[in-house]
Amino acid sequence: MGSPLYHDIEGGPPMYKRTYLIFSMLRLWNSLMLIFYIYKMIFLLFYWAIIRQKQYICIILKLRKIQNITFLHILFSTFLPKILLIFSLSL
Repeated sequence: MGSPLYHDIEGGPPMYKRTYLIFSMLRLWNSLMLIFYIYKMIFLLFYWAIIRQKQYICIILKLRKIQNITFLHILFSTFLPKILLIFSLSL
């Protein structure tokens, strides 16, 4: 006996082979889309952090020399809200 998947691999009716092929293609497509989505999110985060916020970070670091602003304050006031916003918009 065995599972239907086992019979599809071993060679059952052509309909089972066709559905197995379709579902395996869909599974491959979904995994590729998931990988692409993860890479897109990483790229967006780096794009925002490096290019967009460069001048803003420079201004804050200049202010840090004048006033005693800690790194955690910079992190929680600039990076964290934007990262959460990007993640919430992408879901």
